[in-house]
Amino acid sequence: MVCSWRCGARLTVDRMRVHLNGGRGIKGCGGLPTDQRMAAGCILDRDMERKMEFQLNMNLNGALVFRIGAIVNWLVAIGGFIDPTWVAHTSGIVPANYPFLVRIWTGMVIMFGAMFWEISSDMDGKRHLIKYAWIEKSITALSVTIGYVSGRAPGKIIILIIFTDYVWIPVFLYYGCLVSARAQRQHRQELET
Repeated sequence: MVCSWRCGARLTVDRMRVHLNGGRGIKGCGGLPTDQRMAAGCILDRDMERKMEFQLNMNLNGALVFRIGAIVNWLVAIGGFIDPTWVAHTSGIVPANYPFLVRIWTGMVIMFGAMFWEISSDMDGKRHLIKYAWIEKSITALSVTIGYVSGRAPGKIIILIIFTDYVWIPVFLYYGCLVSARAQRQHRQELET
């Protein structure tokens, strides 16, 4: 998003907070005191202010969602990475014939958790990574579902996958679409100015 004041500053989440607090701390006309900004004709209109507040809230909510997703990934995967046989026994599931494959899979789950955390730190800057979040969840969910339907995966795993993957797919898609649409709007605004 670009500032509607004449400074034309590109707004990050931190800059939005500053702009909403009277523009203090930003170079350009947005950094001027309110009375000087008004004299220069750089008044923030109410529609823009509401859009900025929505964007700020969406970024904060999105960051929280991706951080929770990261923590869920880490909690689910760490035990299987350390000792896949023990996790299988405690879950009442027959241990895998090839525990190293379970370690590879859980290691990737841990890695994607790190990616979710990275996305949460800057949703606009890392927006291109969001698609990999829902793609990863979709691949895992579909693979386990196919295994369950064909009788090769136990029912306990499908229940786990519902809560660790299927629930997250629409959430990640929602934020991916929201952030992409916002980036396209910003790009059009920049081309117009």
